[in-house]
Amino acid sequence: MKRKKDSLVNSYFDDAQYLAFGGLTRNPFPLAPDDSGFFSTAHIEKIISSFLHAMLSQKGFMLFTGGIGLGKTTITRRIISKLGEHRIETALILNSFYQEDELLGAINKDFGIIQDNYERSTQLELLNEFLLKKAQEDINCAIIIDDAQYLTFESLELIRMISNLEADQKKLVQILLVGQTELLEKIESHDLRQLKSRVAVWERPFALDQNETRRYVRYKLNIAGDTGRILIKKNTLNKLFSLTQGNLRKINIIMDKAMNQAFKNGSLVIHKKYLKDVFSDSKELNGKNSNPYIFILLITLCILIVGWGIGIFIFYQKKIKPQENNKMLTITKRVIPQKSQPPMELSQRRLEKPDQRSTKINKPKIARSGNNTKTGSLEEIHVSQFLSAYGLMKFKEQFKSLLSHGKIKEVRAVIYNKTGLELIQLDTIPEKIQNHYDIFVINEKRANLTGYYLFWFPIMKIQKFYIGYRGQEIKPVQKLLKDTGLYDYYIDGIVGPILINGITQFQRQNNLKVTGFPDPETVFLLNH
Repeated sequence: MKRKKDSLVNSYFDDAQYLAFGGLTRNPFPLAPDDSGFFSTAHIEKIISSFLHAMLSQKGFMLFTGGIGLGKTTITRRIISKLGEHRIETALILNSFYQEDELLGAINKDFGIIQDNYERSTQLELLNEFLLKKAQEDINCAIIIDDAQYLTFESLELIRMISNLEADQKKLVQILLVGQTELLEKIESHDLRQLKSRVAVWERPFALDQNETRRYVRYKLNIAGDTGRILIKKNTLNKLFSLTQGNLRKINIIMDKAMNQAFKNGSLVIHKKYLKDVFSDSKELNGKNSNPYIFILLITLCILIVGWGIGIFIFYQKKIKPQENNKMLTITKRVIPQKSQPPMELSQRRLEKPDQRSTKINKPKIARSGNNTKTGSLEEIHVSQFLSAYGLMKFKEQFKSLLSHGKIKEVRAVIYNKTGLELIQLDTIPEKIQNHYDIFVINEKRANLTGYYLFWFPIMKIQKFYIGYRGQEIKPVQKLLKDTGLYDYYIDGIVGPILINGITQFQRQNNLKVTGFPDPETVFLLNH
């Protein structure tokens, strides 16, 4: 796809020439926030839904914080456009130099409140009257302040005073502060503890993952008018992710300059070399101004962390190491939860086999299965011991098919439907769980079965879980999540963005697959 260099290519490219050569109608990778070319992900949609739900529910005070280049301003503009669809009137403050009375005046001005150089008390009174009038008209109001990390403590205290305005136990105005992570440091200070206590929703943007980075580049080129003429190979996109780690601002900087460089060379192919050249020449991207001593300190810290991690690994390997002849079994105390008991209560009575009743408490076992273990020998023994502890020997063939073919869903369904016991798969096993259940450790990487397996009588089963769904089975989830400190809203049995966000945070904290849905593993750990 090389083209002969002509006077257009050899000359200095202005924006119009740059776009025309690539057949583009607009810059696909602008450095300024670009709401018209908005790219969304599941996480971004969750953020927007969370804030929109909070404002419609009149929660009052919200935070949106994150590092530089993660798209906070662009997402905020999308939120504002959504608010307009729901009759929410917005005052947007972009000038981070406004402080205290000037800030209050700017808020009133953006709401269209006629004013003069009044003192603060008068300005607050005018704002209160305006908000009351809008409330009577059934119009919600919101104040959004970008770059809020620059607000002084006095200005943040003023924001707290504004957030106090309410009528009929409803907040008259919803306030969203958008800023970098330094904003959190101020909110966490002792002087602003009252403001911190009012935070109803706090969201953070994430960088794109590798697949999202690829989709982002393709999407931005398509909406800019590219019909497939501009070629970016997969390995080039992989290199882009490696250089940027999904940071949107860095992606835009590198792609804009790399495309410009390619076009100047008369090419519509974006090579990896262009990305590397841009990255190595840009101080903003590669941190050329960084202190070398900081780099050395980081390397030293990484070495210490790796050493600590290896030490912990060796410690736990010894903890569950076979006691004799390398048999993969550990003897610890076991308590099995019974079906009739409420959450968090554990029975001291072992599960009884169908053909053998006993009050003797078995000691739990941790049995292991690995790639080098042959079915029919040691693995056969471990499967039998594991299933025997739960009285599930008649399901031995189904469980062995799990080892052979990775059919966890099918095996889980068969055993649960016939016994009420549910198979749980965990990537890590907390000690409090290890000491109460017989556990089978599978290391079949080819079948993607690596992890810890156990059975329990589920306290609850969640079949439906989506925004707006209402059900009595949702209330226990809300209650358990509230006990963890990850949900601070009504126990009403209604699924909303706040509940989904809490589930997501719980899954991240417990090394679970992040889905936002209370799957069996999430429900199991919530109840423990």
